[in-house]
Amino acid sequence: MSELSKATIGGAPPSADFNPRNREKRQDFIRDTFSHERQWSANKWKRVRAGAQNMVAFRFHTSGFSWLSSSSFDYAVDFLAWLEYHNLSGLEESGLRWPWDPEEINIWELEEGISEPYKNWLEAHGHQAGTPQDPKGRGDFDPYKLREFLTARSQLSAKPPKPPAQIQDGPSNSRRPQSLKPSPNQCGPSATSRGPQLPQKQGSSPTTPSGSSKPFSKQRTTSSVSEKSCSSQPTTRVLVAESSPAATAKWRALEEDFGRRFNTTLAKLRHDGFIDGEPTIRWGVMLPLRDTYRPAFKLDEAPPRLPDRNFRQHIWDMLDLPRPVDPYTGPFEVAIPPWIDFFDLLFGEQGTMFDTIGGLIPRGVSVAWNKGRDGVPSSLVVGPNPIFAHDIDSPPLRDGVQKVWRQVIQWLALAQAGRPLHFTDFLRCFGSLKLGEDKSTTKLMDELFRAREAASRSPMDAHTTAAKVMKNNLIRWSPEIHAHLKMPSSHAGVLLKDWVLELGPLLARERADAVFDVWGKHSPKEASLWFNGLPLAARLAV
Repeated sequence: MSELSKATIGGAPPSADFNPRNREKRQDFIRDTFSHERQWSANKWKRVRAGAQNMVAFRFHTSGFSWLSSSSFDYAVDFLAWLEYHNLSGLEESGLRWPWDPEEINIWELEEGISEPYKNWLEAHGHQAGTPQDPKGRGDFDPYKLREFLTARSQLSAKPPKPPAQIQDGPSNSRRPQSLKPSPNQCGPSATSRGPQLPQKQGSSPTTPSGSSKPFSKQRTTSSVSEKSCSSQPTTRVLVAESSPAATAKWRALEEDFGRRFNTTLAKLRHDGFIDGEPTIRWGVMLPLRDTYRPAFKLDEAPPRLPDRNFRQHIWDMLDLPRPVDPYTGPFEVAIPPWIDFFDLLFGEQGTMFDTIGGLIPRGVSVAWNKGRDGVPSSLVVGPNPIFAHDIDSPPLRDGVQKVWRQVIQWLALAQAGRPLHFTDFLRCFGSLKLGEDKSTTKLMDELFRAREAASRSPMDAHTTAAKVMKNNLIRWSPEIHAHLKMPSSHAGVLLKDWVLELGPLLARERADAVFDVWGKHSPKEASLWFNGLPLAARLAV
């Protein structure tokens, strides 16, 4: 009998104080943890893990991997199986958490060779398996986004995503963010970087490696000397449509303008002597390149499966919420104003942004969208995830639905006012800060109701113009904001405060919001502290 099993029988919860790369100890820990909760079934675990293995293989394949190390594939399978088994066992309120940091596993560690189960899965599904010598076989992967990566499609219909396409000299249709090819004056590791991060556990930072001797930490460490000598930064393209010659030209123009503004601002800050020191946001972080504004239009893709209306009505009644009236079109359903840029703020290329929502909300809850007879997205719907069986009277389910509903109406209040904030970024930033928790759900609904009523008194053109102006401002300001965030934290906040106020009070609040949204993707707490330290005039809408 293993030491973990003895500890479990003795009544103490099993310890996770070992290297999780040890497959046998990791699986003993999983068994003994669920045994300690009196929820262990070997047959049930076997079935859940088999399903998780198939899903992990599918998701790594669609992200461009033609091979994986044995240790990383098995770790990912155990991780997803843990999440699913935990959910199926009704342990949402138990306090059980996966105990290890994502960086514990080096995805390219080949001490145990490549993963045979993944290789067999690829070949069984008609795909060619690669080798470590094949440079095209490595998809871009961020270990800190493992949970989001593996659980992203848990709320969706079973429709599989399209495999990544290779497109030359234009916007990529790959599911993962693409960086620009490094220019002649671009150097070092800043040509390869990661996107916005999920909020991290205390003591764990994606932007500042801990200095441990873990293989992945070493791999992520970059040369500060070479980074500081680079001014050009890679950008992340947020695409919402198929590529075309016109679209390619547009993205090139956006990239060129972004680079010019970033480099001009950075050169000025260097000239003023602010560049020395550790940057507020590290050099390798990709910069957001956003598409220009356009209101929602007809979408040919079918909406995801909606949460059951009877279930939604039951939870609505349990919470004693008022009878839905416009803009609320049903229990936990709210209309989307036609001037909102649905594709950029919610959907993403081929729905890839919307797919990530499932990894940012409770697993028992889903967010879906519906569309009208004209094919234009018309509403957002929150409710029990339709792919799971539910105890409809469960307090955790009720609380989860209410929590996500509150987040949807808070975000929608910002978006309908023209603020170009991705819903996924709202969940990561505002959700981690728990903003608005001092207000009841009914009060939040009333605020959105009054705002929508006031908006209805203005013509549609006024709203589309305002949203377009704010989007164009964000596109123009983002490279300047990012250049400031390459300054040490001791300077960045003060410099950004001056930047917010330099155009006067009419634009101060909009500029403050833009900084908060860009900075908050990476460091929500730091961005919030900075925002709350601004003069009152910059925090109030004019």
